Amino acid sequence: MIPYGTVAEAEAALGRGLTWAEATWFRYSAAMPDHWLLWHNTLILFLAHVLVPLPLALLERLAPAFAMRYKLQLARGAALPGCRCPLLQGHRPRLPARPRSLPVHLLPRRKGLSLSSYT
Repeated sequence: MIPYGTVAEAEAALGRGLTWAEATWFRYSAAMPDHWLLWHNTLILFLAHVLVPLPLALLERLAPAFAMRYKLQLARGAALPGCRCPLLQGHRPRLPARPRSLPVHLLPRRKGLSLSSYT
């Protein structure tokens, strides 16, 4: 809940007039319980995080050549024009091979516990 009962109290506490968005939100949420406001804010943030990146995603999908000119990170394996560095020309360094398991005669032997050790 908002700690101010009226718009005049909120303006006095801020020392300025409320903006259009602040006044609208104040009128909308003044008498609303906190848990309802939580769900409203969650919905607003979810929609913002879903809808804001859509134009960029559509641009990358519909015009990839245009979008690639402005990308800072290249796609995997893409070559950087005019660069002689093999790491930046799509060459991926080879990782060392996984170590093979040791032959059976070099593995440590497991010694089981006998039942007599529990008594």
